[in-house]
Amino acid sequence: MIRRLAIGLLLTAMAGLVLRPAFGADSGIDSLKRAFLSLSRERTLLERENRLLGLEMELVSRDTAYAVLDLRSRQLRFKLRGVEVRAYDLFDLTVKGDLEAWPDSARKVAGPFTVSQKVDLGPPPVPVKPKPRSPLDILPPDPVDPTPTYFDLCLGEDAVLHVVPGDSTQLSEGGFVKRVLKRAAEMVQDIRHGVGRALGWEAEDRRIHIFLRIPHEQAQALFRTTRIGMQAILLL
Repeated sequence: MIRRLAIGLLLTAMAGLVLRPAFGADSGIDSLKRAFLSLSRERTLLERENRLLGLEMELVSRDTAYAVLDLRSRQLRFKLRGVEVRAYDLFDLTVKGDLEAWPDSARKVAGPFTVSQKVDLGPPPVPVKPKPRSPLDILPPDPVDPTPTYFDLCLGEDAVLHVVPGDSTQLSEGGFVKRVLKRAAEMVQDIRHGVGRALGWEAEDRRIHIFLRIPHEQAQALFRTTRIGMQAILLL
């Protein structure tokens, strides 16, 4: 199909070059360039879809739930037998590491990875605001759910998902100064780890680190849903 499409685009562009007058030759060349760029993008999309379908077919045959993390659309989807059963919208998504180092990075699909560990990091860095209650509400407060909301999901030796509870309104809390201080603290940590690795105090970490933020209740649901041994696919 791609070969027929390429031949059709080439013949169309060449016909444009022949039929145009001499002063329109540059426009014909531009048209040919645009046709090849369009074909290249189409080929990339087809390769991405084929690779994703191939991986999903392997996971569907296992009859177990799996996860698809789409870094472009900022969504984490859980599927069972190819059918989406739950989806999470991600806030404040950042990635640290070399995504191009993965073998399938050219096709923009990486995996499948296996969830090898769940690490509870304790209280979240940003306190969760309690839900407002009506003055007329005399019912006792809801029991506290001990399910972790601030945790890491390790995908073997390849990647780590750092889950932080919070919604989009919490990103601006503290204003510009707080964001600058947070970024400065992250830079200090990066420098400290870099010096530690250079001096041999810490092992070199080649994993991809993906930081994401989701609402408090969804973070708890994500922790409960994720199982050790679950498969995951990353869309780059």
